[in-house]
Amino acid sequence: RDFAFTGCIGLTSFTLPKGVISVGKNAFAGCHGLTNIDFVAGIEHLADGMFKACLGLVNITIPASIKSIGVSTFAGCTNLESVVLSENIEIIGESAFASCQSLKSILFPESITEIGEYAFSNCTSLSEIVIPDNVQRLGYFAFFDCTALEKAIIGKGVTVIEFKTFCGCISLTEVTLSENITKLQNEILGGCTSLKNIIFGGTQSEWDEINKFGAWNVNTPNYYIVCTDGTLVKS
Repeated sequence: RDFAFTGCIGLTSFTLPKGVISVGKNAFAGCHGLTNIDFVAGIEHLADGMFKACLGLVNITIPASIKSIGVSTFAGCTNLESVVLSENIEIIGESAFASCQSLKSILFPESITEIGEYAFSNCTSLSEIVIPDNVQRLGYFAFFDCTALEKAIIGKGVTVIEFKTFCGCISLTEVTLSENITKLQNEILGGCTSLKNIIFGGTQSEWDEINKFGAWNVNTPNYYIVCTDGTLVKS
């Protein structure tokens, strides 16, 4: 049921019983002392807010049965350092890991098709991301204010970089985009004051054909756009 153990600050460990196939929204939200969770086979979805603000969580391994992570499932888990995603995860929901400020890295499996809005926003220790080619949708604000992020590689399945995807990533020096990009929305790189290179998988003419909204790169320094047939300079 929803909110089943919300705010049980003395709860340190929990094993989901066999036969459980679903868990309610915000079931363990605010369980600050929770440090260990044993999942059971059969659960396919981690519910909205399920472990929101569980400050004791440091390491999480998502089991193979899980196919999707809900809205704000791990949001505000400020001490979470490591997340291992299973090879069957397909969807990471809106704000799923927002404000996980100790999260240093995350490896996205090839099974991922969608990363939601604000999914990793304000993850201020995250330093590098590689978005697999099977991802077709990268939500707006997905990596907003990831202030330690230095490098981002976006796979070939993403055709639109949404509003403020990397806005406020002040340490970002390099972004790799594929030749399949058709649109760059407003402020996707807004305030990325350390930007040095955009690595583009197409030609200079293909770069020029991309629909770029006026403020897509507002408040950025001079940088290079490295294309397959030469280099352009933003000045």
